[in-house]
Amino acid sequence: MWRGTTSEMVQLLKSIFRLDSDQHARRTVEKNLRILDPYYYLFETHVLFDDAFEDDENGNRIPSRYVKQLVAAVHVAGAYVHGAEKVFEDPIKISTLYGGYLVWLLPGKNQAVLFVSTILGPATILLTSASALLTAFSTLTIAESYTISVLPPLRYILVFCSTHIQVDEYSRERTEETDEAILQSIRKTVAETQQQQQLLADAKSHTAVRVQDCIAKLSEEKTVLFVPIRKEHGQELLVDVNPRATSTNLEIIVTKRKSSVLFFLRNSK
Repeated sequence: MWRGTTSEMVQLLKSIFRLDSDQHARRTVEKNLRILDPYYYLFETHVLFDDAFEDDENGNRIPSRYVKQLVAAVHVAGAYVHGAEKVFEDPIKISTLYGGYLVWLLPGKNQAVLFVSTILGPATILLTSASALLTAFSTLTIAESYTISVLPPLRYILVFCSTHIQVDEYSRERTEETDEAILQSIRKTVAETQQQQQLLADAKSHTAVRVQDCIAKLSEEKTVLFVPIRKEHGQELLVDVNPRATSTNLEIIVTKRKSSVLFFLRNSK
């Protein structure tokens, strides 16, 4: 929507509100009577309003009078369909980069959304251009005026598509080059990792050999150091044992001699 009279807006809104009431009634029947209506439907209505802002005396951007006219028509159409002065609560206002939108919660639990933008939509521009051509050139037919209006944007679209194809081709080539560079980098990283793993394995093997050599060397040194010590210890033990053995032997000899003398004396008597 771009421009319109109050009656046109009311007619549009009345149709939307009747759909909402009908859908709400079908949903109520299904909920309470467990009867599924084959024509049950869900919907959310959107009204797009192009070029919906204008400047006030201070240069601030405010909604145009047509937007205010449409907002007022919401209550008029609601009163006509539902038989009440104020059917709807105030709409929820949401700001966006292109303008904003208003959201009404309808009695049937559906939503009516009014999008208001600061720019003209393509369809609005086409209709405006065709109407201007018909007004300026009375010899033109409606089909001719629409054709002339479509040609400039059509040429722009063709140029845009051609440029887009060229950009896509360039992007594809750049992507292939980037992929190849990434693959080379990955291969290089894998090769370096394998090389580092090989070096680590060699270092472990070399370390194990050195450890074995050290153990063997220590064993040899231990043998060389401990054999003399053992010999000395053995000699000390022998020195300590010999006197004891000699004393014991003497005691045995003396005892035997005493026994022999006693035996001899007994027999001589």
